[in-house]
Amino acid sequence: MIQEAAADKFPMPNINGQFKKTTLTSTPVELQADQVTFNSGENTATAKGNVVVRSGDQLLYCDQLKIYRAIQQAVGQGHVFLDTPQEQVMAQ
Repeated sequence: MIQEAAADKFPMPNINGQFKKTTLTSTPVELQADQVTFNSGENTATAKGNVVVRSGDQLLYCDQLKIYRAIQQAVGQGHVFLDTPQEQVMAQ
């Protein structure tokens, strides 16, 4: 898949806990994953396995994504790859 192709093209950097906040556009957000669960008590959703998030021309791939619905933020884990027209970022 795209993750495998991207991993061959780009070495995995050591980001040592440094994260970049990316603001998505006002376009709809599409989520695909092998499994998605909701926790109504925490107002969160967790997507696991082959996670793909698309918003306009921005794509995010990862193994797992936790979505904090109240603050409209998400944290990706495992083979994270962000692809935008301006940049491509990889992290483990």
